[in-house]
Amino acid sequence: MTTRPISMSKLHSILRLKYSAQLSHREIARSLNISPGTVANYLKKANELGLNQWPIPEDKQQNTFFNTKLKRFSTRKKRHPTPDWLNITNAQYTMNRLQINSK
Repeated sequence: MTTRPISMSKLHSILRLKYSAQLSHREIARSLNISPGTVANYLKKANELGLNQWPIPEDKQQNTFFNTKLKRFSTRKKRHPTPDWLNITNAQYTMNRLQINSK
């Protein structure tokens, strides 16, 4: 399973909800519609970079800091290609119509 990179606004929300609102990983995940594991991974990486407070310190607020430091953590290669669900659905629909018309 791949880990998709999250948006910068979600990363800010994770940090804000953890350090300002004192929510658990599960509560943060539920409010942002991501998995608790993703929350844990990004908080761990943020702690490694010294981002363990809210608001974020001025010297670490620039997007370039986040992009350069967190970019290498954000994705893993897929093991299998994603199926083309639209074509699969269309093919099934066509097959069903052919079966109905042949009866």
